[in-house]
Amino acid sequence: MENNLNEINNVQIQLLRNATMKIKYNKKTILTDPLLAPKNSYHGYLPENKDKLVSPTSDLPFSAEKAVKDIDLILVSHTHIPENGKVEFAYSDHFDQKAIEIIDKNMPIFVQESDSKGLKAVGFNNLVSFQKTFSWEGISFERFELLHTDILSLKPVVGEVSGYILRADNQPTILWAGDTILTQNIKDKIIEVQPDIIIIHPAKAHLLLSEAEKDFFNSLGMAINKDTNELNLLIGAEEAIEIAKLAPKAKIVAVHMESTDHSTVTRKDLKEKIKEAGVTNIIVPDNGETLKF
Repeated sequence: MENNLNEINNVQIQLLRNATMKIKYNKKTILTDPLLAPKNSYHGYLPENKDKLVSPTSDLPFSAEKAVKDIDLILVSHTHIPENGKVEFAYSDHFDQKAIEIIDKNMPIFVQESDSKGLKAVGFNNLVSFQKTFSWEGISFERFELLHTDILSLKPVVGEVSGYILRADNQPTILWAGDTILTQNIKDKIIEVQPDIIIIHPAKAHLLLSEAEKDFFNSLGMAINKDTNELNLLIGAEEAIEIAKLAPKAKIVAVHMESTDHSTVTRKDLKEKIKEAGVTNIIVPDNGETLKF
């Protein structure tokens, strides 16, 4: 049954920074992808910033301790934390060291199977992994696969990413399609589910590939075309607009911008593209802003 957002109360999405949100849904508060360190705490992803403390590139709207206060669950799309728990490349912008330090180790965490060993290695012991669906406190969670790279041979390096659909009685259906490029699978899922709210990450994060890096990956059997010089990791403004047109009745919430050094689309960029395209259903919140549905 299609929900009428005007008749539904108490659903809130507060963007803290990056993909870190507090979602109040079905009387529960869900924290997503916690990136909790202060601005300029970690080395960057770009080659020129690997030895510089430049990330995150923006601050939280309040303390990390307040961010994790009064939460019931953490929902994680992916972590970039290896099975041994040691992050060797830059940092995890979806579950960082600060989050590891301050989050209660008994907090329920929903995470994809490929990331559960890494979180267990750093001390968390209330992990739930599921391939398709899981129900908790009256909320149904459906997991679906995203694609965090446009070079398929590098998927083992970039890692798996999960999208989630949240459903509950008398609540809007939320579809969160986080770190991903736009695939036919995502389009089909949006058409199938007809969500009321869609959360996307249109920051157009990318990395340039040097000849040495391409040679290295090719030596590992991860074939990269010699003419390919860029690794795209996220959708950008154009894909955000495509999603908005694909789901004109949905509210599209755009996050993950202005928080990492390898992201190229700013809030201003996106708002300008939205205006040019004439779409009216994309919302671009600031850090700390709470959206009520």
